[in-house]
Amino acid sequence: MTRQVFRDGRRAKGATRYFDRRGRPIPKSVWQHLSQTHAYTHVAMDAVGVGANGSIAHVYTFWLGVAEGYDRLIFRTALPPQGLPGLLWGWATETDACAGHRAVCACLADRTGADA
Repeated sequence: MTRQVFRDGRRAKGATRYFDRRGRPIPKSVWQHLSQTHAYTHVAMDAVGVGANGSIAHVYTFWLGVAEGYDRLIFRTALPPQGLPGLLWGWATETDACAGHRAVCACLADRTGADA
């Protein structure tokens, strides 16, 4: 498969690239190996009480290692649907992913206080 690369080294929008947790480019074969290792992909997981009815929201943050186009959002935070809309956030660095995970959990915890 041929991908367009610009003179400054950028790839054309829609190009897929693979990165390790530090944001360094890696071959697809390395990404495939790392993506099968839970200890490598796992960043954070929390169960947060939401609302006065005591429902629980599970927040997962993980390394995906795949970036498309110009954005290197190689980490994701997911809030699967359970009475709430399913949401997904992307992060470029592990530091941002951890901070984003904490912010999502704090926002959900604040909803508990608002419903009480």
